[in-house]
Amino acid sequence: MNHHQRRSSGNGTQPSATLPIDAAANRLIYTIGRFDRALRTELNRTLAPLQLTMSEFTILAVLRRRSGLSNAQLARRAMVSAQTMSQTLISLEQRGLVRRPAVAGTEAHAHHRARAVRLTAAGERLVDASEQAVAEVGKVAFNELAPEHWGALTATLRHATEALRSLPPTTPEG
Repeated sequence: MNHHQRRSSGNGTQPSATLPIDAAANRLIYTIGRFDRALRTELNRTLAPLQLTMSEFTILAVLRRRSGLSNAQLARRAMVSAQTMSQTLISLEQRGLVRRPAVAGTEAHAHHRARAVRLTAAGERLVDASEQAVAEVGKVAFNELAPEHWGALTATLRHATEALRSLPPTTPEG
C-alpha cells in the first residue's frame, strides 16, 4: 500500500483507518478552502469599485489570453455553467465590454454559443485596471512566498485541479 491508498475495513467499501498522510491532506484541503473563501471575499471587494464580479473578471481575463472562444469553452475555463456564462456574456455585451459578431452565413439571431467572444477596447481597458488590482491582492496574499516560487505553487495547484477534474462523477447510492 502506498501513501495515497486507504486501508479498508475489509469489505472494500469503507475505510476504517487511514495513514498519517490523510490527516496532513485534510489539513491542506481545509487550509486551501479557507484561503479560497478569503481570496474570493477580497477579490470581490477589490473588484466592486470597477463594477465587476469575480466571475466577470475571470471571463474577461480568459478572453484577453484566448480571444474568440465560444460560450462553452469560456464556461469550462471560468468554471461556471453554460447557462451562467450565457447570462453573464449578455450583461458584458450590453455593457460594451465584449462583442459576439454574427456567424458568417447565418441569420442575425444566430445562437450565442456558436459565436466567438472577443473583448472590446473598453473591455481591454477594464481588464488592465482589474488585473492590476488583482495583482495587488496576490502580492498581499503571497508576501511570504518568494516570487521565484510562485510558478511552482501555480503548477502544483493546476495539477491538483486537473487531478480532481479527472475523477469519475459520483452517483448517489440508492
